[in-house]
Amino acid sequence: IESKKTVGEIATVIAGQSPESKYYNKDAKGIPFYQGKKEFGDYELKKPIFWTTRTTKEALKGDVLLSVRAPVGETNICNDKICIGRGLAAIRANNDISSEFVFYFLNSIKNQIVGNIGAVFNSINKKQIEDIIIPVPSINKQNEIISKINILLSHIKEINLYTKQKLDYLSALKSSILKQEIENKAV
Repeated sequence: IESKKTVGEIATVIAGQSPESKYYNKDAKGIPFYQGKKEFGDYELKKPIFWTTRTTKEALKGDVLLSVRAPVGETNICNDKICIGRGLAAIRANNDISSEFVFYFLNSIKNQIVGNIGAVFNSINKKQIEDIIIPVPSINKQNEIISKINILLSHIKEINLYTKQKLDYLSALKSSILKQEIENKAV
């Protein structure tokens, strides 16, 4: 039997808070600092651009990161201990649920996570994140779902690579045809 709970019931939500900018650096001093989704990869964070010597709010390896300001709803997996700024929230799953399951679930509903329409940013706050309803199947069922998703995403990656190769081939063919026609007409 699958139950439904709120994110606040299955995880701790940590709202980001930026340190003062005087503590930022690009010299890898301190811990990596992420302000928003700019350094999000397809699944986990890209290499940091900024570090901070003054930590405010931390996310830990395995936490789900949620973009809370425009664009709201983008997700990533934290791959290291980092400092998170105001544009992010960290969701630290408890033992009843897999972080990866939370990540995929939030990713599946990202268009429904709308937040507040502000004067400058679309945003969502900690309470709104905690109130998101999430299905909580057994850990075995979660792992089964995660495994199936990973297989499907692997197939999608292969299809994307194949499609890119075909598009590159078509582009080269087009250039070759144009070159041949120009050379034939120029003679």
